[in-house]
Amino acid sequence: DYRVHDWRKTHEAALEVCRRAGNIRGEAAMLYSLGNHAVAERAGNAHHYLDAALDLFDQLADSHGQALTLASMAFAARLDGHYDQAMARYEAAMSRFRAVGDRVGEADALTNMALIRTDQESFGVAAELLDQARAVGRFLTAPRLAAQTEYRRGEFYCRQGEFEGAQRSFRKVLRLVRENGDLVGEAYALQGLANVHTQQQQYAIADDELGAALDLSRTVGDTLVLGRTLLARADFCMARGDTSTARSLIGEALAVLGDSHNGNLWRARALRLHQRLSGSTGPPA
Repeated sequence: DYRVHDWRKTHEAALEVCRRAGNIRGEAAMLYSLGNHAVAERAGNAHHYLDAALDLFDQLADSHGQALTLASMAFAARLDGHYDQAMARYEAAMSRFRAVGDRVGEADALTNMALIRTDQESFGVAAELLDQARAVGRFLTAPRLAAQTEYRRGEFYCRQGEFEGAQRSFRKVLRLVRENGDLVGEAYALQGLANVHTQQQQYAIADDELGAALDLSRTVGDTLVLGRTLLARADFCMARGDTSTARSLIGEALAVLGDSHNGNLWRARALRLHQRLSGSTGPPA
């Protein structure tokens, strides 16, 4: 995408200018921005930028810069399945967000921490974190954050088998993201609804939602949402007894996720799904 290329080139130019001028804060900001974008792109060089940015923000004793960088580092660690590292970084980021009054950063950290605790099946802790995030978000005008928080709540309900609550949350997310033209968010919301309808054996509805989610994820070019949607479709096919299509979809998902750095967690889940399909026992290699 030429726009992404131009964005990166302008930031790299700004980074060089800041270095020549001895503008440490500007250099740190450009490194953080490049690193944050690399995380969003699932690029393998994100840590290079973020480590350097954190060092500079530390030198400046810039709490807000530290918080933003730590949160991006935590997000990358979560995608890679390094939960202890991610939690430690989110907690460090959250204390700084609170100190500087960044309520959006605080709520975002809380929702991501809740997701980790949900994955670890610490549902009581996850519920408390989600309640805290919702309480913080109540006083903010941040539609994207509201959608992300509600999406995490939907995942939380789904993991506990509370499908009515999950459906309400995902439908709310769908409304919010469509109002704001967030196509990636729409793909996630549709995938979440499809998971719920698959569990409820409402296959015709799930099929339509997965088809729309796949179209959107291919359009926006986000490898992680595409990989996740392919796995959701594979799970749907397994529920319908179509093991041949499920196997093909898992293979496609692994190929997509193989091109995505910071995606080890979802590659592992793809392998686990393949293990279920094969009927093998024991932990997947």
